[in-house]
Amino acid sequence: MDKMTCTYAIDEYDNDMKKLNTYMEQLTLVADKKGINLREAFRKSGIQDSTYHRINTGEFCLRESTAQTVWEYIHEEHYNKVRKEI
Repeated sequence: MDKMTCTYAIDEYDNDMKKLNTYMEQLTLVADKKGINLREAFRKSGIQDSTYHRINTGEFCLRESTAQTVWEYIHEEHYNKVRKEI
């Protein structure tokens, strides 16, 4: 099954601001940059593993609200990691 065409948003971390990335691509980029496991971020933000896998396989598209929930968890977790190091 081909991956579905999903919603795109401008990736603020990309040097080429004309490039559009899916919500999943953006979450992958930010999780990698912050050193956080994306699957774990989904789980710990209350999103079921099955949802993560369905999005990864292209079975479903990631909704904006779900992406925002995971995005917020990643940033909060990164902030907490940095605070512990201080």
